[in-house]
Amino acid sequence: MSSFLVRIDERLLLEVDPVHRGELVARQAGYLARVGRFAESKAKIAELRQVFGDGRSGRVTAFIMLAEGLVLHYEQLGSGASDRIARAQLLGEAMRDREVIAIASAWRAHLYFEDSSFELAASSIRLAFQNATSDAHDVQVRCAIVLFNAFAICGMRKQSQYWFMAGRDHALKDGDQASIDALLHSRATFGVAWLRAQICKGVEDAVAMSIVRSEVASARNLQALTRVEAHSTYIDLCDARLQIMEGHFLTARDLLLRIRNAGPYPGGHFSQGLVELEIAYCESKVSQLDAALVGFGAMPPGELESLDVDDRLVAVWMLLELAKIDDRFGSTTELKAQFDELLDEYDLFLAKVCKLFAEFSSN
Repeated sequence: MSSFLVRIDERLLLEVDPVHRGELVARQAGYLARVGRFAESKAKIAELRQVFGDGRSGRVTAFIMLAEGLVLHYEQLGSGASDRIARAQLLGEAMRDREVIAIASAWRAHLYFEDSSFELAASSIRLAFQNATSDAHDVQVRCAIVLFNAFAICGMRKQSQYWFMAGRDHALKDGDQASIDALLHSRATFGVAWLRAQICKGVEDAVAMSIVRSEVASARNLQALTRVEAHSTYIDLCDARLQIMEGHFLTARDLLLRIRNAGPYPGGHFSQGLVELEIAYCESKVSQLDAALVGFGAMPPGELESLDVDDRLVAVWMLLELAKIDDRFGSTTELKAQFDELLDEYDLFLAKVCKLFAEFSSN
């Protein structure tokens, strides 16, 4: 069990004030949601609603809303999470409770970043830092994770490593195993995403590939050790994509076949069509062209257009590579034009992200 949960259990044994107990249980419910123990989390929330549903404590109500938002986010990846956490922040502002404002703002930054609303994410981090104390480990680590992700997207390893270590330190101080897992998970996924885009641009870095391979292995090992279930299939997806870059196409295909109907995944960061394309790409590389054409035909029309620009870049690059083999995959002329446009869009995207988060760059 996480030392975070152990510490709450110990405090609950001594705490007699019902409001303080309610806040502790709400924090417990939020943590349980983050590690995929949704039934336990929802049971605790229901118990709290029975007692505090009359609004007798604004702070407890705010932490209940946060827990509800985290259940919606981690179990269903639903849009309702943003509404619940926004309501918690509004309640914190009405109470002038800086602790509530800070933690709600930190989680809103996380959700905004997941939605690629980077300007709003940066603004929320700013608000969280303005209201948080230096020992508000839950706020500090959540903001650090977002900032790590932002700089990792841009391939800024020095800055991303700074925020990785800052987040890790706060998580250790808080006994927050879920955040340590999230940091390792993010380091693996964003490392793979960066490498994929670089390969599309014709840049291959054997040292970076080795580093990312070790980061994926670390994330997998920790996940197996802690049995954190939330978003666990992401690491398998990272592994498969790294196998493609390493030229292990049959291994990658088998991994992708196993996880293609897994999930859930957040919209904009995953599509069934992209996985089908990756499977087809692998099959083409091992001379299974007929199978690749079947997989290519299974791609829903227009699905790839909803993806983030780095994934769209990879998708069109793969389609272009397939079209070079067989024109049934598309026109090389048209795909090359799309690819060139996406390269420009991707570079503009990186410049935008770097600019928005520049104020948080480590010294």
